[in-house]
Amino acid sequence: MPLEIYDYRDNPYVEDFKKFVRDSETQIHPWIQRREQEARAITDQISTLEIPASIDTEFLIQQEDQGLILTPFDNFDGMRVAILPQEHIEGARILREFNLRLANHPARIHAMQALEARGFIAPIKMEGVLDSEAEKRRLLQLADLGHAIDLTDGTISGEQLTKLADKIKILRETDNDAINASSELQKIQQDVEITIQQTESKRQSHRTELLATGPFTLIKGKAFSYIQAGAMPDITASVIMGRTLAKMLVPFCIPEIGIYSDPNKQAALAKAIMDGLTEDDPLLAGRSPEEKKYIVSHWRQCPIGVTEVNPDKALKRAELLSEVGITWLRPYIHTVGGDIITTTRELRRHYPDAIIEAGQVSSIDIALGCEYAGADCLNSGVGSGGRCTTALLSQLIPTNALLSWKLRGKLGIPLKGEGGAVDEPIVSALTGFSAVNGSGKFGGVIENPGGIFFLTRDGRTFLKPYRGEASQASKYLSGKTYATGIPFVPEGEEAFKILVPLEESATQKIVNQWTRVNLGAIVLGIDAGPHIISAMQNLDPSPLWQKSRTAAYLQDTH
Repeated sequence: MPLEIYDYRDNPYVEDFKKFVRDSETQIHPWIQRREQEARAITDQISTLEIPASIDTEFLIQQEDQGLILTPFDNFDGMRVAILPQEHIEGARILREFNLRLANHPARIHAMQALEARGFIAPIKMEGVLDSEAEKRRLLQLADLGHAIDLTDGTISGEQLTKLADKIKILRETDNDAINASSELQKIQQDVEITIQQTESKRQSHRTELLATGPFTLIKGKAFSYIQAGAMPDITASVIMGRTLAKMLVPFCIPEIGIYSDPNKQAALAKAIMDGLTEDDPLLAGRSPEEKKYIVSHWRQCPIGVTEVNPDKALKRAELLSEVGITWLRPYIHTVGGDIITTTRELRRHYPDAIIEAGQVSSIDIALGCEYAGADCLNSGVGSGGRCTTALLSQLIPTNALLSWKLRGKLGIPLKGEGGAVDEPIVSALTGFSAVNGSGKFGGVIENPGGIFFLTRDGRTFLKPYRGEASQASKYLSGKTYATGIPFVPEGEEAFKILVPLEESATQKIVNQWTRVNLGAIVLGIDAGPHIISAMQNLDPSPLWQKSRTAAYLQDTH
């Protein structure tokens, strides 16, 4: 007998229940009220601090920024607000100016154009360790994997290598006179020498040259940084961070949670960011008009407007965002369901020229459905973000590594990885991801909301908030609470990111990630310039292996 499905929408009391949960006349919990006052007392200190005249106004809090916000759920006891020491402010300025010039150097722009001329190459289908483990009902994670390129050439198949070894053995066991007298042995010798010469002819990859040419990825035919940024307001919700990421060619999300649950505030932040991305930027002094137009068109594509996965709400946000120049939209939800396909279809119908990034995709059929509905790229990483507890609370095993692998040969558009992908950027590319999103990786820097204002307990360690997108603090800021003030279904945690000397600017953290990916390409023997990501993705046979505890130990400093 088939199971009878109960449709909650047939329950006549559900709407009343929803109103009761949110709006019933109930007092706010007194602990929350007290903590609100204490948090406000700390952040109010900003107005009492004397700002040095030498500080660039870009590093101050702008009207559209989230600012330095504390909630009752942050561990702020004993903290005070402090202006970052001059050494770190000056360091951030130097790093930012240098790295912005690096990111827009003519060599990198030339490489972007070469990548765009070739076009996107989707990862091919292949067999590997993820398949064999999946057959045993074991889900490997990105962090469980590593590559062992020294066990496979990547261009010569295992069968070819066996034949090569056999031929070398024959020649070593035969004297030169016999080889010279036999045309068959001469042919074997010629085959061996050609194969060895092909290996000898491989160029050594070099770090500087690879940094001059990537790592880049293609989204809807345009080249951007392979390392991209997520949708966490504590990281991206400031004007200077938005402009900085855009000028680094790093696509990033303008969030729709927290105070930006209000679509008008989200659009205001987007407008302030876009107003600073123009062809008269001093960074482009001396460049030709054609170069300026090309570069700025890419800068202005980088801000991604996040929307709800609900056609009506998404279209309302999209209209406001498009009015201020946003041309990349991301309908975004963490849970499973086909609503993402419906929303993607509606956004594509109304905005045919925009980049539509759909996510989070949680299955092969949803991924393919979103591609069919008009998505230009997808995002995967359900329940495994840096501060996310969805997987823990729901006992979900994150599947982004296997999903990326299983979509090989099926998906014709780029797939971006979240949920730890930025922590494993090389393995992510080897599984099939075309870009990786990070949030926490770019925390604790001067461009984060708050600018030069940081929190400190001792005057030596400087911190900024970094909360999960569905944490108690984020739910509180979004107004998603019970009538008692308690956050509704929190799925994340609150934390702080520490400022690290020599990484005061997000630009340095980005460059460090680029060089890490490039080092992976060097170790993999890839010298493909701007094409290294697709070259990694399509190494066949795959160099991916599951690593043991000993292998993980040996990867670390030892």
